[in-house]
Amino acid sequence: MSTPKALVIGIDGVRYDTLLEARTPRLDALAADGFLVQSPLYPRQPEPTVSGPGWSSVATGVWPDRHLVRDNTLAGNDLASHPDFLTRLTRSGRHTFAGLGWAPLGQIFGKEIDGRIVRDAVNEGFAEADLWVLADAVDQLGRRDLDAAFVYIGAVDECGHENGTGPAYTSAVEQADEQVGLLVGAVRSRETYADEDWLVLAVTDHGHVDAGGHGGQSEVERTSWLLASGSGVTRPDRTVEVVDIAPTVLTHLGVPVDADWRLDGTAL
Repeated sequence: MSTPKALVIGIDGVRYDTLLEARTPRLDALAADGFLVQSPLYPRQPEPTVSGPGWSSVATGVWPDRHLVRDNTLAGNDLASHPDFLTRLTRSGRHTFAGLGWAPLGQIFGKEIDGRIVRDAVNEGFAEADLWVLADAVDQLGRRDLDAAFVYIGAVDECGHENGTGPAYTSAVEQADEQVGLLVGAVRSRETYADEDWLVLAVTDHGHVDAGGHGGQSEVERTSWLLASGSGVTRPDRTVEVVDIAPTVLTHLGVPVDADWRLDGTAL
C-alpha cells in the first residue's frame, strides 16, 4: 500500500484569467491528473482581499469570521483555536515542512511544525525570499522522511503591485510555474517515490485589479482558484473553496477531521 503524502503550493496574488492565459506547462500537467477550478472567496460576508485572511483560510480550513484574521497585521486573531493543517498533522505524529517567504505566515503556520523556514520578503524582496524558500524546500522534499509540506511563492503578487496585470505579471506567473516544476521534480526524485501516494495542491489567496493591487470586492480580487492533482483525484460536483484544502490534506494522510474543530471546508 502506498504511503499518502501531500504538497500544498501557495502562489500569492495570481488572477485566474491570467493563469489560464499564461504558459504554465507544469501546472497544466498537474491539472491533467486532477482538476483546476476557480474558487470564490468569503461567501458568508465581504472580507478584505489581502494575504492575511487569505492564507489563514487556506491554512486553517475556516473563514475569517472564525480565525479573525482581517488584515496583514493578523491583530486580534484566534489562530490558536484554529491551528493550521501542518500543525494538526505534526500533533498526529506526521513529519511536516513549511517554506514561508512572507514573515506573517510564520504566525499562521505554527512553530510546532518540525521543519520551517521563515523569510522576510518585504525587506529582502519577494523574488529573493522565494529563492531561499525554494532551495530549502527542494532539499527537504527530495531527501527528508516528509509527510506534508506547504511552500509559498510570493513574487507574482509583488509584480502585480508594481506593474499591474500586463505582460510582466504574466511573465511572473510563468516563472512561478517553473518553480512549481522544481518542487514537483524534487518530490518525484525521492528514493521512496514509487511507494508513495502524493497529493499536490496549488492555490492563490486573492486576485488583482488591472492596474495592480487588491483588497476590495471586485470579482477579479475575490476570485481564487484551486488545483488538485494525484491518483484518483476527480473534480467534485460542487463549489470548491480554499477552506477545503486543510480537510483534504488531513483526510488524505489519514487524520480524522474532528467535528469539534467545526471546519468550514470539506475534503475534496
